[in-house]
Amino acid sequence: MQAALKIASTVFTPEINFDPKQDIFSVIGRSYPENVAEFYKPVFEWLKIFLNESKHIKQNIHVYFEVDYLNSTTLKLYYELAKQFKDFNEDAEFARITWTWKLESSMDENMIENIKTIKSASNFEIEVQFEDEAES
Repeated sequence: MQAALKIASTVFTPEINFDPKQDIFSVIGRSYPENVAEFYKPVFEWLKIFLNESKHIKQNIHVYFEVDYLNSTTLKLYYELAKQFKDFNEDAEFARITWTWKLESSMDENMIENIKTIKSASNFEIEVQFEDEAES
C-alpha cells in the first residue's frame, strides 16, 4: 500500500492528509497559494498512483474537504480532483467527497457557488455538510 501523503498547512495553503492505512483523506484550511499548480503537484502525483493501486484492492475512499476559502485557480484544480474520483468511480464505485464549512463564514455564498461549479463540471456527487460555528 502506498505511503501517506502529509503536507502541513500554512496561511495560504490547506493541510493535506491522505493516509490510506488510516482511511484518512482530508483537505483542511484555506487554499490560495501563489503557485497553485506547484503546491498541488505532489497531491495529483500521489493520487494517480493511489487510484491505480486501489482499483485492484477496491479500497473505499472518502475525501473530506473543510476548505472555507479558495481562489479561482484552486477551484479549477478541485474540479480536476473530483473528476479523477468520478473516473475512478466508473470502474469501482468506492469514492465519495464530503465538503464541510462553517455556516457563519463570510464566504458562504461564494463557497456554495464554488461547490456547485465543481459538482456540475465534474459530474461527481459531493455531499455538503454545514457546521454551526457556535458548535465548534
